[in-house]
Amino acid sequence: MIFGAALTCNARSRQTSDGSIRLNTISGIPVVDGVLLNGHGPYRFVLDTGAQTNQVEASLAGEIGLAPAFQVPMRTVAGTVPVDGGRVEEVSLGSATASGQLFLFTALDGPHSLSTGIKGVLGQNFLARFDYLLDFANHRLVIGEPAPEGGNRVDLKTIHGCPAIETSEGTLILDSGANSTILYRSTSAAVDAPTIRTDFSTVSASPIAGLRLRIAEREYHPANAVSIPKVLPSGDGLLPASLFHAVFVSNSGQYAILDPSADSGKRRL
Repeated sequence: MIFGAALTCNARSRQTSDGSIRLNTISGIPVVDGVLLNGHGPYRFVLDTGAQTNQVEASLAGEIGLAPAFQVPMRTVAGTVPVDGGRVEEVSLGSATASGQLFLFTALDGPHSLSTGIKGVLGQNFLARFDYLLDFANHRLVIGEPAPEGGNRVDLKTIHGCPAIETSEGTLILDSGANSTILYRSTSAAVDAPTIRTDFSTVSASPIAGLRLRIAEREYHPANAVSIPKVLPSGDGLLPASLFHAVFVSNSGQYAILDPSADSGKRRL
């Protein structure tokens, strides 16, 4: 998960009258209000397609009675760190509910750089149970509706439990928690290179100018692209979901639609 500079957003936005969920974007990263944990809340959470496991602020976990039940190494682009975790019996967001959810208890240093009101992260443990539309252009999250029309349809692979797409630069994880296109390269960055902040540390990055990224039959030109030393054993980098005006993810069909037609799927629950 990669985070950028902090901005403000509306803490009161939740489910809208048409059945979609209000989607805030902070530095290109989607944030929603209205997450319930075992009936507690509502809380503000990041939606992170590039995180395998959910996260909750460690202090909040204690307040609502979530006891540590395990410890695991958490994988990031900067390496791994050990963190405690536990089980949440029911997680709800709008009309979507999932049971038996695993959460890591973290300090949320990265999410707090976006907004101090963020209390957690919903990752693939939750998101993979649904088909959903991240509509950045219209500030909506729509869960459980049919696929929209048009757009660039691509097959989804899975890397460490996260959706990944074949591109001209290799297999990139579709990561809504990233706000830059990140390519893993074997060479180290320069000593004075700029840094990118992850959940637990920073890594040196080398800017990539004029990147031309081909996905299926379309070419994209990310405005922000960097390379970092390759750390993870698989995958070739991260593709920010906010590169597109909207992304439909079909976990049931194992495909994604990039930039679906703006007029499709306007009817909501």
